[in-house]
This record gives sequence, C-alpha cells and structure tokens, in this order.
Amino acid sequence: MQQVIQVSLSGHPAMFRLEMEAFDALRHYLDRARERLSEDPDQEEVLNDLEQSIGEKLAARLPSEESVIALAEVEAVLAEIGSVETGGAKPVATATLT
Repeated sequence: MQQVIQVSLSGHPAMFRLEMEAFDALRHYLDRARERLSEDPDQEEVLNDLEQSIGEKLAARLPSEESVIALAEVEAVLAEIGSVETGGAKPVATATLT
C-alpha cells in the first residue's frame, strides 16, 4: 500500500499529491531552507517564492492534476532549484596565542 499526502505550496494554485518519501524530501528541503534563512529579514518572502517555484516546476512535470508525484520527481526539481544559501558566511572567530 502506498501512502499519499496532498499538499499546497505557497503562491501556487494547484494541490499536489506526493508519495510519502517525496513529501519527506520536500519537507526536509523546506525545513533546511527555513533554518538557513533564519536570520534573513525577508525569510518568509523568500520561502514563499521558493515554494511557488517548486510548485511551478512540479506542475510542469505532471500529466494531470490527479497524478501522484514520486520521490525521483521531487529530487529532480530540488536539484534544479539548488540549495538555499544565505550569501553571507558568518566570520569564524580565531584565537591568537602570544
């Protein structure tokens, strides 16, 4: 038996039906993005844009709205989008011995 979860992504009108493994991968990606953007004042806007982009790419891959999205499809979309980087590395503190 295959477990399927229906989700909506910010800014995208379609509902997506994902296999459990695909949902877990997507949730992990978005959780990690939220963590990396935790100090960004535009965090919510960036996350909404990211979800909308993921939704558009998933919708383009679906033959119909009733299709179930597999892990391989989610992984391909996330690889296409790439990882979320904040662009500002925190300085590393170094100690000077005298």
